[in-house]
Amino acid sequence: MFYKKQKAFTLIELLVTITIVVILSTVGLANYASVAKKGRDSRRQADLEQIRGALELYKADNGSYPEDLTLTCNDEFGYDSNSDNVNDIVYMKQIPCDPKNEDDYVYSYEREDAFNYNLKAKMEAEEGNCDNNFQNCSSDTEDIECDYYCLTNP
Repeated sequence: MFYKKQKAFTLIELLVTITIVVILSTVGLANYASVAKKGRDSRRQADLEQIRGALELYKADNGSYPEDLTLTCNDEFGYDSNSDNVNDIVYMKQIPCDPKNEDDYVYSYEREDAFNYNLKAKMEAEEGNCDNNFQNCSSDTEDIECDYYCLTNP
């Protein structure tokens, strides 16, 4: 009696194939996470530039930067709902939300005086240009965690 030889994969061929797929998937996921963090950091930098533009419009109309500005996600900047003035100007229709939407990642505004301010956002993947206290980072600084991106008035 003759047995027909069936065409099929051997156990070793299947194990090798599965191992290769797992290795490629692991490498792909690691790269994806890194790219996603860099993308969110780029968005944060663009959001700060947008907020900076609104602050410059505010200063052009009012002669100085706002004393107190809380950068709350989705709030308007420049409109006072309690005001009867119909000429209230909206400088930013919607303050951008941080792309990660976690408590550690927020946009901050600090006014130094009527003509100077600082903006900052915490970075995920890239090293920033300042620390949490708006201290600039350079190659000379040691013991400073430079994980924030800061902007000042132009």
